[in-house]
Amino acid sequence: DCKLCAGGAFVSQPGQSECSSCPVGRYSWGGGLSQCQQCGSGTFASAVAATGCTTCPPGFFSTLSGANSSKVCEACAAGTFSSAAGITNASACVACPAGTFGNTSGQTSVAGCAGQCVP
Repeated sequence: DCKLCAGGAFVSQPGQSECSSCPVGRYSWGGGLSQCQQCGSGTFASAVAATGCTTCPPGFFSTLSGANSSKVCEACAAGTFSSAAGITNASACVACPAGTFGNTSGQTSVAGCAGQCVP
């Protein structure tokens, strides 16, 4: 009796008697896949047998694919912010508006640009 592998698992060869778990950095949503999918940039899978990838939080980005830890998520630089999760490069971090500055990295909103420039 043939059965489909559950999420987080795959079978790479015909005739196998059991499913294999996806390694960290990869996932499977289930449905009889022959290989696990690599997490895309801006995401990571830190557990074996993942059924999906976790996005880097707002204020952070990752350019790497197949990441296996949240440690790959880099903070948007001081003077920038991002309210979006899962951004894939530093250029997606938005610059603080003219006349303001932010001196802390990883800001998630324009409120992080509260510093006023004074002559």
